[in-house]
Amino acid sequence: PVSSFITGLTGIDSAMVASAPTFAQLAPDLLARLRGRLFVAHNARFDYGVLKNEFKRLGLHLRARALCTVQLSKKLYPLEHKHNLDALISRHGLLLEGDRHRALTDAELLRQFLRVAQQNQGGETLESAIAELTRLPAWPEGLDPALMDELPETPGVFVCYGEHGLPLYVSSASNVRKEVLAL
Repeated sequence: PVSSFITGLTGIDSAMVASAPTFAQLAPDLLARLRGRLFVAHNARFDYGVLKNEFKRLGLHLRARALCTVQLSKKLYPLEHKHNLDALISRHGLLLEGDRHRALTDAELLRQFLRVAQQNQGGETLESAIAELTRLPAWPEGLDPALMDELPETPGVFVCYGEHGLPLYVSSASNVRKEVLAL
């Protein structure tokens, strides 16, 4: 069932999705479409995380470069206070055709934002910002890169083990992912 909050936000209700395919039915095709592509979303960490967890439930692994257009807006327009999609619509004169919080409408708005950013900032500046925001962090040699996706962005304690299973380093962090990737 679709919650009343989501229905209020998106206009999507339980009846609309009753006969929709399950994620499991769509997953193989979706994974193939995402492979080697740049995943673009406003607040991408949330959307990417939802997809990653759904794929994981099915025993599949999603690993794609992700561009968060909230972070891109902050990088390109640092003097602006708000960077939510409604603020971008207003600030950049984006044309809203359809209902907000619907996939195709919001995707079209992001396409418009990228086009406006390219016009305002120039292609090189935009490409440089995207490259910086989507750069994968360095990963220590010998470690499985899939582990990178498993690191939580929460407080915690972590242990790094040597080749013989002995602890080499123990630490705590307010953001385990950031701390480990900074090693």
